[in-house]
Amino acid sequence: MELERISNQELEVEVNAYGAELWSVKDVRTRRQYLWQGRPDIWELRAPVIFPYCGRIKDFKFYGPDGKEYQGQNHGFARFTTHRLKENTGEGMTWRIEADEQLRRLYPYEFSLETAYRLDGTDLHWTYLVKNNGDRDMPFNVGYHPGFICPFEGGSQDIGDYALIFEREETPIQLISDDQGQLRTGEERIYFTACKEIPLKNGMFPKNVCLTGLKSEYIDITDRSSGRYIRVHIGGFKNLLLWSKPGDIHFICIEPWTGLADDEQSRQRLELKRDIQILKPGESYEKDLLIELGGAR
Repeated sequence: MELERISNQELEVEVNAYGAELWSVKDVRTRRQYLWQGRPDIWELRAPVIFPYCGRIKDFKFYGPDGKEYQGQNHGFARFTTHRLKENTGEGMTWRIEADEQLRRLYPYEFSLETAYRLDGTDLHWTYLVKNNGDRDMPFNVGYHPGFICPFEGGSQDIGDYALIFEREETPIQLISDDQGQLRTGEERIYFTACKEIPLKNGMFPKNVCLTGLKSEYIDITDRSSGRYIRVHIGGFKNLLLWSKPGDIHFICIEPWTGLADDEQSRQRLELKRDIQILKPGESYEKDLLIELGGAR
């Protein structure tokens, strides 16, 4: 395992070269861990990079512009690829992958993806830079999938003291998925009306909750007993997924996505997916996620 570390006076962050996956986010003074540390019996991952598509693709395959069939797993291949360290400045680091013989078998486009992490006080910036280095349009999406320890280390251990709190009152649309929480069924419904708080309780996540139409700039995981919070800035993302494993809550994933999983009627072409993005030849796209670690620490 190849880990790289950055730090400042507030936070210490580690990233795994395999998947360029955020591996650890610790408070320098208290040594409290914020990031879910992965358990094979619950959820083995921590904060996978999502590229070049979000969620499940129908039958784990899609058809490229050449008509060939390409195999794919949930959230694409970036999380299963070893990334090359481009630089580490002490308070920031950048990782890179690009099209090669192996990755062209999974995604027939001449791409590059840089994944950067940068510290600023108690803020962590996680930034993607995608570039189309080819001569044809390139369909893609990016997404974020960080899991945060909840209940917090050093905080209340009663999940009833925690809530997800939006910046403002929301009336979001929930996009319903199948019984496995993978493909969208096409059904949509109002999740709640003019509310901003989702109280947490064990057993509330039999599958993910996929929301669209949000107006808030951020959502917090808040320990109401202490005022501590983790704030994820979701403004500018079309879709937000909230997820934990069924049963008792050990972590919460806050997942801003630019795209969506396939629906059950998918035609299995990336360029036809709902909310797909298209990069013209030579174009690039940058997306930043800001994570704030606030309150009494």
